Amino acid sequence: MKWIKNRIFPPVRKKAWNIYLSSIGKYKLIEITDPTSRWDDFPSMYMILLDFLFKECPVIVLSQFIDESQGMLPHRDIILNELSAVHKLQVERTKGYDSCSPSAINDREYAVHTSGVLEINWLKKLLRFDGGGLAPIIYGLYQQDSNWLNTIIDRNKTFVSWYYLKIKEEAVVPIAKEVGAIAWGSDAWLHLLVNEEKKTRIEQVLTEVTKKYDVDWAYI
Repeated sequence: MKWIKNRIFPPVRKKAWNIYLSSIGKYKLIEITDPTSRWDDFPSMYMILLDFLFKECPVIVLSQFIDESQGMLPHRDIILNELSAVHKLQVERTKGYDSCSPSAINDREYAVHTSGVLEINWLKKLLRFDGGGLAPIIYGLYQQDSNWLNTIIDRNKTFVSWYYLKIKEEAVVPIAKEVGAIAWGSDAWLHLLVNEEKKTRIEQVLTEVTKKYDVDWAYI
């Protein structure tokens, strides 16, 4: 993983959840490590954080990589139809995060892009955190974008290049300025790029929720 390649891992305390904190320009990068060994259902914790992070955004747009060979989206057609018909989302399926080309019906690797109002119920149907590499990318928007698919593809092109260290670290800052918040998953980690105010509020949520499960968390 790109974020930890030069870091030293201290011994993990019993019932401790270690979280990294760094800065990119004026923004704070909170990297929540995979708590599997101390949290049986860590995606539920991630959902709580995402709900809190994006609840003030009228619209969220999301790109989720899917590899059906890993069982990442069983009953694909049923779920995608529900996202559109039941949850009133705009839904598109393309060949990748940074491609507008529609994926073929028999493709087993592709990206699902959605735009709409945040609801935990539909997030649970689509988000996957347990695959290898980059998984969901989520942007919170202040207003609906009629050209949302092209916009998210353009943002993803920059984001993916940044994620894989092909462009300078600061390249993601203009995206952060355009949107309310950015979150992404990779290798069962959750990453949040936020301003100082949201960082403080996220810390409060972490403290409240982990206390219920008798788990401590700390920056390392």
